Amino acid sequence: MTTVTYERTPRFVAFDVYRCAAQELRNADVRDDARTLAWVLMPDHLHWLFELQAVSLSTVVGRLK
Repeated sequence: MTTVTYERTPRFVAFDVYRCAAQELRNADVRDDARTLAWVLMPDHLHWLFELQAVSLSTVVGRLK
């Protein structure tokens, strides 16, 4: 999945914001929504490769956003 920030504003340059986003990816694993295979967080977007587990794709994406 790839998602971008609103108007491609570089939101993920501050370390605390980056850590918050990374924690949300881990939360998806903990909730058994998805099993993360790989991810990369860029200043204005996220690439996330995961395997769906207990919920739908729209649920996983909605919870992340």
